[in-house]
Amino acid sequence: MKDFKLWILAFLDAHVAEFEGAENAQLAYTHDLNDFSTWLQNNGTNASFANFVLTSG
Repeated sequence: MKDFKLWILAFLDAHVAEFEGAENAQLAYTHDLNDFSTWLQNNGTNASFANFVLTSG
């Protein structure tokens, strides 16, 4: 879970820096990304695989 949290924090930091995201949008992204990371873990996807998928292509 720790690796997923790092991805989430990095995304949110980048989003704020690039778009000056509103607080409500940040809260919604945080909630949705935390739910998604829980789903990934519950379905056998680890952070290493997620990292590969997100960075390849």
